[in-house]
Amino acid sequence: MVLTRGMNRRQLSLAAGGAGLAVALASRATFAQSATPSASPAMDLAFAPGVIDTLLGEVELPENPQRVLCINDGPVDTMLNLGLVPVATGFSYGVEQGGNEAVMSYLKPFVPEGATIEYVGGWDDFDVEKVLAIKPDLILAEGRERFTEATKEDAEADPNVQALMRIAPLVIPKDIDTADPLGLQYFEYSHLVWSHCLGMLDEGQALLDAQREKTAQLAADLASHEGETSIVFRPTPDFPLVMSQQWFTGMLLRRVGIVGNEYAESVAYPHSGDSLSLEQMDKLSADWIFIAPRFSAAQAADRDALVATYMENPLFAALPAIVNGHYGIVDGQIWSGANSMIAADIILDNIRNVILDGMQDQVSE
Repeated sequence: MVLTRGMNRRQLSLAAGGAGLAVALASRATFAQSATPSASPAMDLAFAPGVIDTLLGEVELPENPQRVLCINDGPVDTMLNLGLVPVATGFSYGVEQGGNEAVMSYLKPFVPEGATIEYVGGWDDFDVEKVLAIKPDLILAEGRERFTEATKEDAEADPNVQALMRIAPLVIPKDIDTADPLGLQYFEYSHLVWSHCLGMLDEGQALLDAQREKTAQLAADLASHEGETSIVFRPTPDFPLVMSQQWFTGMLLRRVGIVGNEYAESVAYPHSGDSLSLEQMDKLSADWIFIAPRFSAAQAADRDALVATYMENPLFAALPAIVNGHYGIVDGQIWSGANSMIAADIILDNIRNVILDGMQDQVSE
């Protein structure tokens, strides 16, 4: 049986220490739910053992989940970062971009050799029978309309949500206030929620603390660039799609002292859609430009051809940042598709490489 949502999908959306911790935890065979602490030490969030408050209300958690289905890429990122492997994934933004595997390209190095992760389909081909055959005992999904609707009532009416809720406990993190870029962000909160559900809140908090330390170090190293402007855009054949400063990448740039240009600051969450034309390249003028073509790894030739088209556009080539080499070509799956912890570490590395080391091409390798 294949279900579809019956609605148009919305256009939304390595730190060494973190990687080391993931490797150290890779041999864990069980998730010790009974050992889940009652609070997240650095963020002062109360998590009661055995339950979690979600978009869909309070959900009772299994004591020892062994077969976890991840919906969207965020919980996959968290599980692999914790050294755990989901039994299956679905609704991946990477697969949507032309891939045919269960995890996005940037997460493949974190999948243990020999591990098998099934894919249960996405917005157009969700396979309930495959989910039933997998027999998950816990389902972790992303919120903020990455998977389903924003309100509890609308989400509960989603046939995909209804199907999953009948199979296993479904955890979609509730929304939180993220207006302060230095405050707790949704990707961080979701990571802690999923870590709690897996019985590994302390380990998840440690990963978050390491990521915050890495951010602070980069901000210090970029002190001489504080206040400089940036823009992050996804090139498409017909228009440049500019990411909002309220999006994941804009928040990380602000945390290290780089602000958005005037246009990026005006773009509503999550991005500009098709509102710009190829004749409006002047809107992309900034001290630093991050070009984020969104293709799977197998589509490298198409990606390079599209970037070349922009570079050959006289309006784009004349932008001061392009003339001065103040730009970076980065992975659009991460910069305009991901919203999670490992992705954040990679983005910080990209920012460092582009601004401090002058490394323009961050994807060819």
